[in-house]
Amino acid sequence: MELGIRSVVAILISIFYGIFLASFIYESTRKNRSAPFLIHLLICGFIGSIFAILDGLEFLPNPIPDVSIYLIIELLFYGLQFFFFYLFLEEISSVRPKTWRLLIMFTFLIIQHISFSLMIWFATFSSQAASSMWLLADIGYNNLALFAFAIFGVPTYYKQYKYTRDKKSLVIIASLLLITLGYSIYSVIDYVGFFTPLLEGVEIIGQVGEVFPLLGLIIILLVYVSDIDYLYRLPSDHYMLIVTYKSGITIHSVKFKAKETIELKENFFSGFITSISFIFDKILGSEAPIETISSKDASILMRSGEKIIVIMLVKRPTKLLERAMDRYIDKFEETFQEELAQESVEINKFRHAEELISPIFPFLKIEYT
Repeated sequence: MELGIRSVVAILISIFYGIFLASFIYESTRKNRSAPFLIHLLICGFIGSIFAILDGLEFLPNPIPDVSIYLIIELLFYGLQFFFFYLFLEEISSVRPKTWRLLIMFTFLIIQHISFSLMIWFATFSSQAASSMWLLADIGYNNLALFAFAIFGVPTYYKQYKYTRDKKSLVIIASLLLITLGYSIYSVIDYVGFFTPLLEGVEIIGQVGEVFPLLGLIIILLVYVSDIDYLYRLPSDHYMLIVTYKSGITIHSVKFKAKETIELKENFFSGFITSISFIFDKILGSEAPIETISSKDASILMRSGEKIIVIMLVKRPTKLLERAMDRYIDKFEETFQEELAQESVEINKFRHAEELISPIFPFLKIEYT
């Protein structure tokens, strides 16, 4: 059984995916970090690489004439991998995905799935009709990768670099450009090859081009596996965290180091939040708690627990931050269970809550005055 370049690359990809998946699950569990989209990305990538091996080795029977079912399943899982990477980018950039970006990615994903479904159906009665679906499938698959890594990925990490000046962001940008180069080669060869026969040696260039996405992906995953806290490297200012009882009484607050400084009286602010909550609850009859108050330049995030409300003043909210706030509430109510049961208002009793910041918000630095 001869191993070609594609089979060797597929085997290497599956090995790396398996190692990264195990390492990522271990690190995220050990440090209580949550990154579901990266986990799904790794799972889809690992499954896709297994089917890539099956397609390359050709030792299992193919149930569909003239079309490799293993190649189709491989590309479907790789397409899902790109989609999950895009969702991860949205998670570290905003609270909710931007509609136009989500629509673009979802459109390419649907194009890929529809074209492969039609290909399988056409293969039962016409191999020529089935082959005609490859152009549509390539448009969906290749553009999923190019939009996820180049159009959305590079600007996201460039913004992160501008704010943090962290060299890891530059490493990830270089990796994304490497992946983009690989899929650009794919796209040109796929589109040209669909209309005209490829020149001798062009297919080999395409196979060599498969190495670029592999290298880029390995580097990105190495950054996150080696430093799982880098998931929380959020590219904007976070000003303050305030903990209050649901009555509005402040029991704990911390200010964070930020590029822009603000002056704020915690008690006045908590009173403002209480007044807003009263309007929604008593006057407007809203049963759901307020979660966000936003302007173009800043936002106030609020998450409610059983006894407390946690308020964050931030430049730009993200879904990742919201999940961290939920974990902070659980840990705060667990740590100060006795004090909260007594409804203590002595701030000194909650001063050790500062120790919860670093494990849950690893890139937020407390500003001591």
